[in-house]
Amino acid sequence: MKSVNEYCKVLGIDSTATPEDLKKAYRDLVKQWHPDQFQNNSRLQGNAQEKLQEINEAYRQLQPFILKSQKRRSSPSKESKSSATAGQRRVNNARPQRAASKFTPSVKRHVAAWRKSQYSIRRIILLTVSDPWLIIIVVMFMFVLGAILDWFC
Repeated sequence: MKSVNEYCKVLGIDSTATPEDLKKAYRDLVKQWHPDQFQNNSRLQGNAQEKLQEINEAYRQLQPFILKSQKRRSSPSKESKSSATAGQRRVNNARPQRAASKFTPSVKRHVAAWRKSQYSIRRIILLTVSDPWLIIIVVMFMFVLGAILDWFC
């Protein structure tokens, strides 16, 4: 396994590069060294495949490293956190208030129950639609049930 600096040299970037710089360098090198560029010369195509593998390995190894270093640079330091007063921290951490609901608790319970049962209903419908014989049986059952109810009512 190579060091981070060696991978950076392969891609031609600095170790302090941003994720956007890494992606741009990677794309440019892939365009330049793609084996399809050298279809007429098999020797150059083999070299391009090796170079492309090296570029891909460098990108895979550097991507998490660059993201971690970017997060470290963008996170506020402990000193800046401690300099804020308690009131400022409360204001910064305040969550936006939700609008008052116009539904009563019983309506909310019914809606929640319906949403929970929606998944089961959708699953039953999908299973029914996926089997045509089941559709035929359900239609026949509904027809017979309707005839029986019509006869007795």
